[in-house]
Amino acid sequence: MAKKEFANAVRELKPAESLAPSQWQTHDLLGDALTGTGDFDGAIAEYKEALQIWPKNAAVMLKLAASLEKKEDLIGALEQYRLAAETQRDDKARAQYAAAQKRINAHIQSLKVSGHSGEAAELESRLTATYAASNNPEAEWQASVDAGIDALGKGHYEDSQAFLRTAVSLAEKLQPRDYRLTRTIGQLGHMYQNQQKFPEAAGEFRRQLAVTEEIYGAQSPENATPLMLLGTNALLQHDYISAGRYYSRGLELNEKTFGPTSWRVETDLLQLAEAYVHHRSFEKAEQCLQRALAINETLYGPDNYNLEHNTRRLGDLYSQWGKFETTR
Repeated sequence: MAKKEFANAVRELKPAESLAPSQWQTHDLLGDALTGTGDFDGAIAEYKEALQIWPKNAAVMLKLAASLEKKEDLIGALEQYRLAAETQRDDKARAQYAAAQKRINAHIQSLKVSGHSGEAAELESRLTATYAASNNPEAEWQASVDAGIDALGKGHYEDSQAFLRTAVSLAEKLQPRDYRLTRTIGQLGHMYQNQQKFPEAAGEFRRQLAVTEEIYGAQSPENATPLMLLGTNALLQHDYISAGRYYSRGLELNEKTFGPTSWRVETDLLQLAEAYVHHRSFEKAEQCLQRALAINETLYGPDNYNLEHNTRRLGDLYSQWGKFETTR
């Protein structure tokens, strides 16, 4: 083996395997030798034999995964990478699993681009089913979310989209339906928004709102989050009227639930004021900012930093308005 004389190694190991079939090391070494000769089917069979004897051997799982990938069994390979990461619990195994996820998602995207959408859809369906059938579907969901956010931070948008779409599919199957689903849909929306794909982002935020209403009810303050996200998405497209409407709806829900002097109401008022300023509805913006200032002072006192900052925002408003003589 050390001399890479794999064919000779296979000939020597075959009798040893027959003499000691319960030794996982023999199956493992024979699998390595068969891999060296290019006989991946044989290697897969040997690695599986080794795992029958020692089911928690992460090193063998990784070898099996690589051989399955050589045979283009991407789903089977991914499952072995997952099991190895779950068993070994170190950064290297997790990185190999994340890399395998990236490769399979890239393959799916390649199929779509090359016109094999049916094959891509089938592979996506099998991938989702594999995730759902894992021993810890919530861990799979979290792993996909983490990988999506990491890819987004690195500017790898296609990878981020693939991971987050997988995460949404997984979250759909988690019970009970809760923040895991709504938050993940919102993260997918953010991913589109970061690419300035505003229509796609709006679609995800509307979906998030629909699911939130379904889970928590139409009057729940949980709906304020997707409403505010829809408002910001509209603002970024210079649709200030729609932004104001979304922000107002979110503000109304939070005010009904938490009262008129909540920090949430203060935050919503500041966002609504921004929409009004862009729309040059200065009187409405002034009312929002003055209310926000009053709430902030009530909650945190007259000397806090945010009060000073928001006072400057009011001053900037007056400058844009042409009211240079106005002071707070």
